[in-house]
Amino acid sequence: MCILGSCFLALLVLLGAGHSVASPTNGDKKNVMIILKDVQSLLRVRAMCAYTTSGFKIKAATLGMDDDCHMPHMCKRVYSKLFSGFSGSLDAQDLAKVQRCLPRAILYEEEDAKVQKLEGKHRSNPYWLGNTSTYGDGVSSFAGMSQQYYFKEDNPEIVQGFDKGEKKHQELTLQWHLDRVDQRELPLDRQYKYDNSVSTGKGVTIYVLDSGARMTHQEFSGRIRSGFDFIDDDESADDCDGHGTHVAATAAGKGVGVAKDADIVAVRILDCNGDGSVSDTVAALDWVAEHAKGPSVVVLSLGIEGPSSGSRILEEATRALVRNYGITTVVASGTVSMLAIMIATNSVCYIYVTCAGNTQQDACYVTPANVPEVITVAASDIPNKFDSNATQEDVIYYWSNLGPCVDIFAAGVDVYSACGSEKRCNRLSDSAYTLATGTSMAAPSVAGVAAAYLEKHPHAAPLEVMEVITESATPNAINEQYFPPALFLKGTPNKMLYIQNDS
Repeated sequence: MCILGSCFLALLVLLGAGHSVASPTNGDKKNVMIILKDVQSLLRVRAMCAYTTSGFKIKAATLGMDDDCHMPHMCKRVYSKLFSGFSGSLDAQDLAKVQRCLPRAILYEEEDAKVQKLEGKHRSNPYWLGNTSTYGDGVSSFAGMSQQYYFKEDNPEIVQGFDKGEKKHQELTLQWHLDRVDQRELPLDRQYKYDNSVSTGKGVTIYVLDSGARMTHQEFSGRIRSGFDFIDDDESADDCDGHGTHVAATAAGKGVGVAKDADIVAVRILDCNGDGSVSDTVAALDWVAEHAKGPSVVVLSLGIEGPSSGSRILEEATRALVRNYGITTVVASGTVSMLAIMIATNSVCYIYVTCAGNTQQDACYVTPANVPEVITVAASDIPNKFDSNATQEDVIYYWSNLGPCVDIFAAGVDVYSACGSEKRCNRLSDSAYTLATGTSMAAPSVAGVAAAYLEKHPHAAPLEVMEVITESATPNAINEQYFPPALFLKGTPNKMLYIQNDS
């Protein structure tokens, strides 16, 4: 434990953390991303990274490069669409050679960093929703709920009717995230109004940059394809963590998704533990910039977690995708990590978990949630959402990042969606489902609403899509008493995701 002064000192130390490149020693390689000033310099990089000596000499001859500038090991990733640059593992000698072979060409450098899925660390009870299941914060999710709502892990009938393109209203039991998105007031009516007045994202492509996807799951009904796998460096973005499958189905699944007719492209940048790197995330964004055609949405349910979790390169890549390529991008606000940003007032605080009840971080400290051009999504909950006889109210998901960088709230606790890994369901199959919690689970619902809008407005700019979603949101849905008092969290918009029937 610590008193206020030492907590504040710890805060300053944490906020000073960054990812600037510390000079490596000879033989001590660091994963580094290097951004170049111009396209001409990128031509020199491509020559330096040529696989063969003969290939290098042909390119180098036209560029006036020395023979020792051939560094085929240098480039793990090359960035050419959002900006010019590359990433690789370099030691001091390598960096010196790069600077000599690319004279006055380097704009800036940044050490690579870890990104991870923004999913809650706690787990829900996957069997009986009527049983009491507690979270890390000690709040019971299912207490007092009727046991008539049995958790169906194997649910082949959930897509019946919808997989044939029939439009009707959907009777709901477990998909409360859908129930919440199409009504202003509570209690939940256990329906998702799905008729001819509601767009379904047809003709729109949602790019899910995540852990890949289980392509054969019934939720996707032939509308999904693999983009690229940046973990295995191949074209098969199969999912071994399950996070990406859950996110993709929440955005555009037939039975559990918002945009039930949108196409999906799975781009794998997270491994079997849900971890990845900034360099691969930037490469994936660059890949989308090159390959996206027609109205598109990108969903990033990931971020650089921890205090002062910034990356200039990831910020600029995300911004360029929106500004220069007109692709609406939806990002999770983040889920608080162990080293939470803490601001205490007249109280003892615990650096391990919470401080005076303020467990949420400011999303403005998490990249890419802090990029103004993206739609940043925080997570909400209804504690007794599965009990239609109880009084219901919207609350903030206890571990959700907040702050002025957040644009909107969406359901993010106990979200029922496709299972894509044996770690998440007892028997993995193409009709298996599971529950998951986090801002990761809130973001795809917003991506689905964005796709629905783009169906009828295919030329809408990302700013227009953002304005429509935030302006049509339900205002003041969350009781103000649930907003934390910490100064840096003031400015969090009290707006709940809503899909307009005439969108």
